[in-house]
Amino acid sequence: MARSKQVFNSEQPIKDIKWSFSGKNLTSGENVAVKTEGVASGSEIKVDFPQNKIKNSSIQVTFPVNPENAIFELKATAEIVDVFGNQGQFRKTISSHALTGENPETLVENIIPAIANIAAVPPEKDLLNASKIAGLPEDDRLIKDPYHRCARMLRLFALHSSEDKMIDMGEFKRLNKTAELCKTK
Repeated sequence: MARSKQVFNSEQPIKDIKWSFSGKNLTSGENVAVKTEGVASGSEIKVDFPQNKIKNSSIQVTFPVNPENAIFELKATAEIVDVFGNQGQFRKTISSHALTGENPETLVENIIPAIANIAAVPPEKDLLNASKIAGLPEDDRLIKDPYHRCARMLRLFALHSSEDKMIDMGEFKRLNKTAELCKTK
């Protein structure tokens, strides 16, 4: 915090944080109530504010247990004001489910065939091999081919998404849209 004192002339550079939330059941498409005070019912998303040095600087999310097997999403927006009156906004989407793996490269190798299947990319297009970047011969045809460029873009997106060893539902949806684009090439 010594650096904060130098820059902001304060140990607490954040003056105020105001949060807003919206919840959605991705399985049904219905909106879900978000509760920030009291006890949430089994069908509401609960947001708590753990005690930190900066009040309300983080959140803890508990997703509903009902309906069973549903996938939920919480969109959180924080309006932040520093001690000088500067304002900023932070947005984050949090999913109740994510695909995880110990090794990002392995996660990518496993997710690309699944995404190809969901996006209905024909098996003969072999999206996984088409997306490989390292070890390919420098063949002009592959570099200029729109399908291979799209497949490699998908791999790069997947690698970026899996840096934290997980792919959340928002990232999964974006990867699926990319695979759907590749299908048309």
